[in-house]
Amino acid sequence: MTVDEVGEDQAQGYFPGDTGTLKYDGRRVLRQLLGKTYISSESDSALWQALLENESDVRSALSDLMCELRVDRDREIAMKWQVPAEDGDLPSLIRPRQYTREEAAVMLIARDELLRARTGDTDDGQMRLEAWLDVEEIIDSVMAFPAVADNRPDLARARAVTAVESLRKLNVLVGRPDATRLKVSPVIEVLLPISKLEELARWLRPVAAPDMQNEIQGTRHDS
Repeated sequence: MTVDEVGEDQAQGYFPGDTGTLKYDGRRVLRQLLGKTYISSESDSALWQALLENESDVRSALSDLMCELRVDRDREIAMKWQVPAEDGDLPSLIRPRQYTREEAAVMLIARDELLRARTGDTDDGQMRLEAWLDVEEIIDSVMAFPAVADNRPDLARARAVTAVESLRKLNVLVGRPDATRLKVSPVIEVLLPISKLEELARWLRPVAAPDMQNEIQGTRHDS
């Protein structure tokens, strides 16, 4: 459908029997929010702009589905959130994402790396807004966690590779399937806030938790 066709058809609806009230761009935003983990200005600037222009209507449409629209304007990220029903009888539209141990480890590594970049805790001491991770280093680091250790290194590596690819498909790690380095999406700060980072660190790497605890306490304002 072209822009002109959208304008001409809006009064009559976009398809036979259309009783919806959202404009075309608002519907595009709603479909992306329902089908993806999040939308962001970085991944699709036009869609992000469409969200800002139709935010109230999109928020209302999600409310009809017992979902909440959460918009982080600083990070320019938006995502849907399930609102629990008071009586508990309504089925959940959004299935809670159950992460494997390996996926949790990858998320911890990614969150930690972004935290280091933002605070300047890097080899050159420079603060950066972006963080990148080498895929092979992620895999090796995941295999080193006591909580995901396995007496079959080949199986442990296969699970680590699967975890990295899974989070790449969720756009938590950004890059092509054959990329050797992946960018850490700022959505990791929303999915894994500082409070959860502490808990996850204690579970996955109890030996390193005291050092991470000191690092986290110095950056509470980032959560």
